[in-house]
Order: sequence, then structure tokens, then C-alpha cells
Amino acid sequence: MDNVSDKELENILGLENVQDKKVEEGLKKVDDAMQNAAATAALKAAINANNEIAIREASKAYVTEKKKHMLNRCKKEEPVDFVGQKIFANYFGTVYTFLYNTIPVTVRFDGSKQQFPKFIYDRIMEKINEVSESNTNKIEIEDRTK
Repeated sequence: MDNVSDKELENILGLENVQDKKVEEGLKKVDDAMQNAAATAALKAAINANNEIAIREASKAYVTEKKKHMLNRCKKEEPVDFVGQKIFANYFGTVYTFLYNTIPVTVRFDGSKQQFPKFIYDRIMEKINEVSESNTNKIEIEDRTK
């Protein structure tokens, strides 16, 4: 650098300062962009969390309303007598509990008389018929006309 004049040196140093400033400005832009991206991601995460909470709350409200509706339906519907035959205890157990649209239903298969709303009685009978059909021997007849 002994051969370089002061004027040339200033030009070189000035140019280096300009380049440094441009690099600093570029780094600042990158840093700002990263901060904006992080803020955007955090905002999206907060929105998603709020959506999940809102969905859970709506789901809880729906279940509560459904339960109220089903309980009112149970109260209004005429009760039907049902006797749980002991033979079905082998398949369901002596006490069988299931949910019918958010309403727990317990059926005893001990030969005792019970009462259920008609729509629940119909569902119990469907379940009993499914068990009966699945345990009934079926004879397949071969078609010999062909």
C-alpha cells in the first residue's frame, strides 16, 4: 500500500465503508424478515390454537344439547317392557351397557323385567337380532339346476 496515494486510499476506504453499510443493511433486512416470519408463525399458531379451542367448545356445546334432546325424548316416549333372556348373557354379559346418542343404556340379561323408551327398545332388539342371526346355523343349498 506504499504506492497508493492518500486520495486513492480514501476512495478505497470510502468504498469499503459503503460496502460495509450495504452488508449491514442487507443483514438488517434479513433479520427483519426473520422476525416477521417468526411473528407470522406465532400468530398462525395462536389462531390455530384458538380455532382448536373454539372447535372443542362447540363440540362440547353440541354434545350437551344432544344429550338434553335425547333425555327429553326419553321422557316423552312411551316406555316398553323388556325382559332380558338369560340365554343372551353368554353374548352380552349379565349386564350390558352401551351409549345411544350420548345416553348410557344398561340392559340386564338376568330374566328381570325392565322398561325402555321405544326407540331404545328397538335398538336393543336390533342388537339381539344381530347376535341371533350370527349364531344361527345356515344351511347352504347348492343350486343343481345349472
